[in-house]
Amino acid sequence: MEEKAEIERKIGLQVRQRRIASGFSQEQLAELVDVSTTTISRLENGRQMVSVAKIVQISMVLKIGAGELFCDYDYEMAEKKNVDVRLEELLRACSPRQKEYFLDYLKQFLEYSQEQ
Repeated sequence: MEEKAEIERKIGLQVRQRRIASGFSQEQLAELVDVSTTTISRLENGRQMVSVAKIVQISMVLKIGAGELFCDYDYEMAEKKNVDVRLEELLRACSPRQKEYFLDYLKQFLEYSQEQ
């Protein structure tokens, strides 16, 4: 089983990657989840853990499932890969329910873009 510190580091890394991908600063995220900027910084650096309730709040602000913060998906590396590989990796990281949602969204997007 992983050490507590390693798990906290991975969660922090996911929070940072997802926050940046969502376009939020540490200050903005802190304000939206009612914690200090220092708390967000320490969380992202694996030096402090927040409550499960705060993890859920953070995930809601970032518009992701709370469980996604416990994954090892590296968004920074993915940005450097080609689109097809990135899509495949993202789909592998999705639950069946998320894949269905994505498929529906993609179909609607294609229909809409063909109309334009």
